[in-house]
Amino acid sequence: MESKNSWQTYRTSIKGTEAIITVNLSITEKLDSHLYPYVIHFSIPFPLPFNSTESIYEQAQLDQFSQTLLPLMSISESLFVGYIILQNKVTLYFYTKHSETFHSQLQQMKLDYIDEIVSQSDPNCDLYYDFLLPSSLEMKLNATVETLALLHQEGEDLSLLHAITHKFQFENRELMEDFIDFYAQQSLFNIQYTDKPVEYDNEAFYLVTLQHESALDDDTIFNLVEKFELQAEEYAGEYNGWECQILNQTGKSLH
Repeated sequence: MESKNSWQTYRTSIKGTEAIITVNLSITEKLDSHLYPYVIHFSIPFPLPFNSTESIYEQAQLDQFSQTLLPLMSISESLFVGYIILQNKVTLYFYTKHSETFHSQLQQMKLDYIDEIVSQSDPNCDLYYDFLLPSSLEMKLNATVETLALLHQEGEDLSLLHAITHKFQFENRELMEDFIDFYAQQSLFNIQYTDKPVEYDNEAFYLVTLQHESALDDDTIFNLVEKFELQAEEYAGEYNGWECQILNQTGKSLH
């Protein structure tokens, strides 16, 4: 496969079933050239047991699986854009210039484990942008999973109360104040904010933090991440995620 830095792997739910999606982030320029108007996808058996509690998410295993994809990635005038692992199979997605040529080369490989091949016109690459690419919320939920796993590896007791800070940014001061007023009424969070906008990367915005204490061994943090993502949007702001204090290493924080 291409450089690891070009790929994003995240977990999501498809029709109520847990799935892993790996998407190629380095090909947007090629896709936007409109030279690959057809999307083709098909499924093959997944060689590893799909179980969220085991090491299926380890990059080494995904890299090992990627070796089986090398012959498929050699099909000319096509782009391998990603795959979805769902239950006991993986569905592969390609964009191609000529769907008939792709079908012909694929058949010449005589791969008896391929399910039905589906081809459709997708000149604007809607499947890639609207389905395969992770949403902002999916990225934050996935980052939360990784953070909790790292905390556990550091020997942290997730059942204890941790000091957690959630970060937001707003361009509109009035909407920021409405957001603050909403949470000030609940008396659940210690709220801090910048009175004047800060400048970063040629942009100016106000910063808000909500601080509280919570255990991390249940779904509370996931529910908050989803809630804050949606409510920040309601106030034309952006939720930037959370960080927490590590209890067994004083002075360190993890986010």
